Amino acid sequence: MNASTITQDSFASGKLAADNSELKKTEPPDPVLQHLENLHLPLTRENYLEAAYPLGLPDSWSPTDEASLPQEIRRIII
Repeated sequence: MNASTITQDSFASGKLAADNSELKKTEPPDPVLQHLENLHLPLTRENYLEAAYPLGLPDSWSPTDEASLPQEIRRIII
């Protein structure tokens, strides 16, 4: 089997598309989410922030900080 046969077979069978989807980068797991799951705590904004900032929230909170939170608990900053 040569390279052109592999390419043709891959396109014909649709395997190339499936292989490319598997190559997509996935984000590493969020250690705070894992911590909450290990403790069997629900994902709430309060639980997440307490686990992520055990010494208290930063004095200022920017849109970038908000965007770093899981989407389910983000607030819209106007």
